[in-house]
Amino acid sequence: MLSKINNFDKIKQRYDALWECEMVDRPPVRITLPNKKQKNLDQRKYKNLKAKWMDIEYRAQNQLLNIENTIYFADAVPIVSPNMGPEIFSAWCGCGYEFGENTTWSMPCIMDWEKDTLKAALDMEHPLFETTEQYTIQSQCHRKERLLVRLFNL
Repeated sequence: MLSKINNFDKIKQRYDALWECEMVDRPPVRITLPNKKQKNLDQRKYKNLKAKWMDIEYRAQNQLLNIENTIYFADAVPIVSPNMGPEIFSAWCGCGYEFGENTTWSMPCIMDWEKDTLKAALDMEHPLFETTEQYTIQSQCHRKERLLVRLFNL
């Protein structure tokens, strides 16, 4: 998808400058519009909300379809975001994790800082860490072209 962006090097310069509190020629401007013809995946039914969130293959395909359904203008570029929710890092560090329809949240794992401090440690073998990693890989696997992939909410 990056091949469809004619001036990616200039766009990258603008975003790099933005993060350095500088400006190349102007601030980056991101404008997107939906394509007239929209493609959709068939909706799936799940036994629970966790199953919906954990269906990373379907979610990755849906994100890529959304990119195809979008026209990019100015400094907008196609980006996939393998999002497992706003508090996923807390889950990787031992907190319980709840799945809602449109968001997720963690359950506290430290009740007493003196006793529970060691509970909060990054576990790169945590099932949700591995799922996020697989989701990131899936986001790239379905495409023949290169895409930008970002992790957020960390």
